[in-house]
Amino acid sequence: MPWIAAAAAEALPEGGHLRVELDGQPVLLAHLPAGFYAVHDTCLHRGASLSVLPLEGGEAVCHLHGWRFRVRDGVCVQVPSLRLRSFPVRIEDGTVYVET
Repeated sequence: MPWIAAAAAEALPEGGHLRVELDGQPVLLAHLPAGFYAVHDTCLHRGASLSVLPLEGGEAVCHLHGWRFRVRDGVCVQVPSLRLRSFPVRIEDGTVYVET
């Protein structure tokens, strides 16, 4: 799988997140205290973007119905058997790369 430059690390302060389009798919890129994470940016219930609201405690919250997804692994808090696709992330020379 290719590694794609997603953002400058400095553009994503700790606690921040942003939506990027990588290989034609929406990805939520987040910077948590433990590092950078990337998950698919579409709620599994209603298909809404998860990057609309601020992260809460390392979780992306769907603005349509409140389902919460842990950004570090994509697990749905309400229905743990559901999981967003997550992507490996690395930082190199100040750039955040995501493996798609």
